[in-house]
Amino acid sequence: LVLKIYEEKTSALIQASLVVGGILGGAKENELELLEKLGYELGIAFQIQDDVLDIIGTFEDLGKETGRDEKNNKATMVFYLGQEEAIIEFNRRYDNCKKILEALPGNKEFLFDFIDYLKNRRR
Repeated sequence: LVLKIYEEKTSALIQASLVVGGILGGAKENELELLEKLGYELGIAFQIQDDVLDIIGTFEDLGKETGRDEKNNKATMVFYLGQEEAIIEFNRRYDNCKKILEALPGNKEFLFDFIDYLKNRRR
């Protein structure tokens, strides 16, 4: 259930952005498929990270109250997997993003830097 929500929420938005950008940039069919996979993995990773930050983050870091997911009995990956396993899954998804990027042609330095930025975000 949680994965389905993440897929239809964040992943779908990121996938659409990457695929449309790829189409406008003249990407080939296999490259569009990779961009779609990248958007999927990035969206899932981002949402898991949000779940974890809600537990380990601070108001100063996040700019919002923490612990809201638990207070609201929200279904999250941390709820289902536990904090440690959610962090492992989050890291696995970001690693998948980098592997997908490696398979894409061209200069991807900005995208690698952007993924690192997202992985290390505290907001």
